[in-house]
Amino acid sequence: MGLVVLSLFDGISCGQQALHRLDVEVDAYYASEVDTHAITLTQHNWPNTVQLGDVQRVKYIDGVLHSEHGHHRVPHIDLLIGGSPCQGFSLAGTQQQFKDARSKLVLDYIRVLQEVKPKYFLLENVRMPSECVMQISNWLRPHGATLHKLNARRWSAQNRMRYYWTNIPYHDAPDCPASTMQNLVGQGYEGICSVPRGWFKGGVKLKDKCNTITANASWNYNHFVQQNGQRRQFTVHEAEQLFGLPIDYTRGDGSNGKCRRFTFLGNGWSVPVICVLFTGLLSHYPTTI
Repeated sequence: MGLVVLSLFDGISCGQQALHRLDVEVDAYYASEVDTHAITLTQHNWPNTVQLGDVQRVKYIDGVLHSEHGHHRVPHIDLLIGGSPCQGFSLAGTQQQFKDARSKLVLDYIRVLQEVKPKYFLLENVRMPSECVMQISNWLRPHGATLHKLNARRWSAQNRMRYYWTNIPYHDAPDCPASTMQNLVGQGYEGICSVPRGWFKGGVKLKDKCNTITANASWNYNHFVQQNGQRRQFTVHEAEQLFGLPIDYTRGDGSNGKCRRFTFLGNGWSVPVICVLFTGLLSHYPTTI
């Protein structure tokens, strides 16, 4: 039998894409998400996804998964995944930590983990102050969690450090030297420049690894590809490939503009990293090949 998955804070379902990339057989995929645009995109890409709505209304009692959209008889859940909102934790943000209401949503992940008791789980978040790392680790340690600090630059052309708490057996993968902007952009590529506030000043560095794409709408106006002596903005297709997603994954039915598509990605997961973390599932669950 294939996996039964519950994804909290599902976003654009990058976890589902990682399982598909690994050819892991999925029998059912339940997703909790409140962003209507992200939900619409997920249903376009993964029409069999069962949407549950607000995580605070998701409860698992006696084999029944309760949500604001209904109740589902689910005898067991094999894998619980999720990346709770990061704004209050991020070192680049206000650092309100657990004073930020969004940060406290990690407690709903832990509550659902305790209710569901899945065989495996994965929680993702950004780099954060050490006291927050310690607190989350203390909450998850009784469930067998190990913390992995992984940078997507090892397996992609994006410099994206994230923290992952999981009990999935970890099998490290060799770095992928071919994952560079040179190979992504192709002929005429010279580098990447990050320009504060969009103003070109002297000493702009050219890079072969892209700075992490954020959900901030201004990101694409401050980061440029230098190609054939000209500076230009990143294309959506380049950004999707930085995340290990298929081209036009964020397009949906065509109603999503460039700004929204970059926001989707900034809130998403690096699929190559998630594939590394999910590799430990392969010896326990069937694949589709």
